Amino acid sequence: MQDKKCNINIDEVLERLRTDDKDIIDNIYSICYDLIKQEGERCAGLDDKAYSLIGIVGVCITLVFGFGGILIKEIKDPFWLIIMVILYLGTIMFAFVSLFFALNAVKARSDFRSINDEDIFHKEMTQKDVSTYRRYLAAHFWQIYQNNFEINETKGSYLKKSFRMFLLSIALLFLTALAISNFALLKGGL
Repeated sequence: MQDKKCNINIDEVLERLRTDDKDIIDNIYSICYDLIKQEGERCAGLDDKAYSLIGIVGVCITLVFGFGGILIKEIKDPFWLIIMVILYLGTIMFAFVSLFFALNAVKARSDFRSINDEDIFHKEMTQKDVSTYRRYLAAHFWQIYQNNFEINETKGSYLKKSFRMFLLSIALLFLTALAISNFALLKGGL
């Protein structure tokens, strides 16, 4: 599990990077760059999970709608009809809420950052020594990492909620299957 966001602001990062030790600067630069890559990979993994969940939920919604309509019109007993309607509505409701959260997890975001031209070719920094330039880039890499970490935490939160709603939907679907089986046994079939 990822640690929570570090609360070091950019001014503190720049202050802590005021060393002349080239090895320390290179090490921090490398770590910050790797963190950006890891958050990019984490984002892709979260998106893949969300897309898979969207597909699964979509199939379940289709099946529930299809079979639900067929089964409910065959049930004439008011008691069993009320039970089936409640179970089907609950199943559909939780499935749609799951779909909503999964779609929020993968929505297009304009605030996800990557290294841009301005960061790399900053006019003042490219005219200075390598250590100063790496300090500058490390600080910007840290900002990018913090931004993308927060975005991925939000995506992960939506994905957890989506999965929980999907599990509730599946639980209600299981109860629906039990109710159908019980009705069929008691009434001798549909």
